[in-house]
Amino acid sequence: MAIDRKRIIQQNLNGMGEEISGPFFLSSPSNDKSISPWPYDPSEALQILESKGWYDSDGDGILDKEINGKRVPFRFALTYYVKNPNTKINSEYLATALEEIGIDCQLKGVDVSNLSAEFDEKSFDAIYLGWALGSPPEDPKQIWHSSGAKEKGSSNATGFANKRADEIIESLHYEYDGEKRNELYHQFHHIIHENAPYTFLYSPKSIL
Repeated sequence: MAIDRKRIIQQNLNGMGEEISGPFFLSSPSNDKSISPWPYDPSEALQILESKGWYDSDGDGILDKEINGKRVPFRFALTYYVKNPNTKINSEYLATALEEIGIDCQLKGVDVSNLSAEFDEKSFDAIYLGWALGSPPEDPKQIWHSSGAKEKGSSNATGFANKRADEIIESLHYEYDGEKRNELYHQFHHIIHENAPYTFLYSPKSIL
């Protein structure tokens, strides 16, 4: 909610993108069109953080919270591929936007080998990446099933684990009724949207 996706699309992509709310392609029947992307509302974002105990206790401009008896600043590193112009400019915007609500996002531009290594080892705080999706019917298992949550080198880079999501993924393997499959996909979309293991930004457009 601290990120203005419309601004990213208009200013950084020259309008060549669409906001997204989840892991499926916008035109896929698996995508639940009733789910809207989280709105840009930094004031509400700050209120949510404060309700979870994050506030600036020492006046240094960075939110902090007492964790295990120690005040911890809200600070993390965002790893991104430094040689991609769009990735670089978007990451710089993200850091600026988060700074405005008191979050210290430190940029970590790396080359491809270091990016791959951090992804495989799950050694990043946050990482900026893009997907190229296959055509339906989609199989969410590779990225989202908890079996890969703690496995080094797995596509489940964020360590996402959700019992209901696992059940849906497993049900999709033997559900052949198209309408029932879409119901399962939409339930899965809702779980990912609410839990927000990723911050989804946009789907790019291309000129052909």
